[in-house]
Amino acid sequence: GEPGSLNDLNVLDRSTTINAIMSGGFDVRCKPYTVNGKTRDWITFLVDGIYPSLAIFLRTIGHPTEAKGKKFSKRHEYIRKD
Repeated sequence: GEPGSLNDLNVLDRSTTINAIMSGGFDVRCKPYTVNGKTRDWITFLVDGIYPSLAIFLRTIGHPTEAKGKKFSKRHEYIRKD
């Protein structure tokens, strides 16, 4: 893009929400829920592969081979683009 354009990386760097999460100034706790046998009590953000590997960022499955993974990836992509 053009110099100074706002792409995903620039927006992430300028995001007050992400900056607050990273500095501990944003409470990411929520009611506990279980996914794949793991109980968590923090919110997650649906993202693509450019975001850092943090527990709050939920990425899609790159090349799913099983029906369950394909279904997850399809729904993830749909919601992420919404």
